[in-house]
Amino acid sequence: MNFTSKISGLIALFCLVAIVSQAQVGYMNSQEIFAGMASTQAAKSQAETYAKQLSDAIIAKETRLQQKIQDGEKRAASGSMTQNDINALSAEIQKEALAIDKERREAQSKIIEKEESLMRPLLSDFQSAVDAIAKESGYKFILDSSVILYADPSTDISSKVKAKVN
Repeated sequence: MNFTSKISGLIALFCLVAIVSQAQVGYMNSQEIFAGMASTQAAKSQAETYAKQLSDAIIAKETRLQQKIQDGEKRAASGSMTQNDINALSAEIQKEALAIDKERREAQSKIIEKEESLMRPLLSDFQSAVDAIAKESGYKFILDSSVILYADPSTDISSKVKAKVN
């Protein structure tokens, strides 16, 4: 690296430091604020209810399948089923088990889609609140506290954001 490149790098670094030192910077704990929003709690509850409904339906099918297996085992042990009957029942059970597995995977995808559809507008509202506070207070940067090793507590805007989103 030649001398001119080193000087140019130092000048750029000093300019960056000067710009950042003049900029008003705030920080907040975005995860805590977002999780504490009343609308987030309501959306989380809706998602959990939806997940439980899907899970309950699958559990009911699994219970019926287990009962079918037990009934088949009893009938086979008693000798009241032919080998063809046993093979047919076994194929039927396998088909139902595969269908339940498929339904479980589809339910997981539906749950994720539901959570995303419920959270998307909340994230937008949260970002709008942060943007409004930044504009009102003249902040050039608002950082999340999870990426900050130290900050003056006077630059914590968490209470402002909480007030704005609730």
